[in-house]
Amino acid sequence: MEKPDDIDADFHRMVITPFDMVLWSRERMLQHVDVAVRLMGHLHDCEPELAERWRSQLNRERVETGRPGLVVYLRGEFLEELRQHPRYGYLAEWMAEWTDEADRYRVAALEDLGGDQAALAKLDEEVRCRH
Repeated sequence: MEKPDDIDADFHRMVITPFDMVLWSRERMLQHVDVAVRLMGHLHDCEPELAERWRSQLNRERVETGRPGLVVYLRGEFLEELRQHPRYGYLAEWMAEWTDEADRYRVAALEDLGGDQAALAKLDEEVRCRH
């Protein structure tokens, strides 16, 4: 029995590339940021003290990293605090999972690129421009 002519084309479409991994990483982080922005707005309205603690953490990180345009995200000490919250803990878990998944995709892409940080940065830019 002969194989169909398109079997090789199908196989090559199934190969996951570093570009795919960077794209998936970016999608997870955009998902995280989208929920974080909505959560910050909700907390601002409904739990102002909690929102202020989060804003304080983000502001400290902006100063420490020197990146004034740092986006709203959930990591570090505030993530751990929110995980314990009876109303918002499940969101913190989801966001932590998305971040971990995004990080795993980036590590896998970097490994496939032989550890070349410049190539990863170039792929980041390519993904940003296309999507």
